[in-house]
Amino acid sequence: MVRHADVHNPLGVVYGRLPRFGLSETGFQQAEEIAKFLSRLHVDAIYASPQLRARQTAGIIGKQVGVETVRVSSLIAEVRTGYQGRSNSSLNGKVNFYDNPASPDDESIAMVARRMKQFLDRTAARHRGQTVIGVSHADPIMILRARTLGLPLVIGSIQG
Repeated sequence: MVRHADVHNPLGVVYGRLPRFGLSETGFQQAEEIAKFLSRLHVDAIYASPQLRARQTAGIIGKQVGVETVRVSSLIAEVRTGYQGRSNSSLNGKVNFYDNPASPDDESIAMVARRMKQFLDRTAARHRGQTVIGVSHADPIMILRARTLGLPLVIGSIQG
């Protein structure tokens, strides 16, 4: 799993699943560096979250590793939260969408863990014995890590 590179976000909003939040200039450079690092692998498939920044990062990696088609999976999408669109400053430096959800439709850590595990299971079955890269987002990747390590699915397990 790879986190997308830096995002162009001049207004400093929680972009979540909002459209048109692509990579910044720094992000394009980071994606190139990630791609160079991964080029030593024989990569059979690349999946990306539907969000633009993840698809852009995956596309850059794909060119470097020789995978022409990036597959999109909503299972590795950004966390669904009602905080999206709000100013980052409104979070008071605490990025925790889970203990105090903004909306009844917000995803819990357990919900994200289930869909990320579902992605891993499906991908492992579909690409048995192959190397696959998934380009996702910070929280989903950290939640998957916590679940895989058997850590409690709480905010403390996903924030370093």
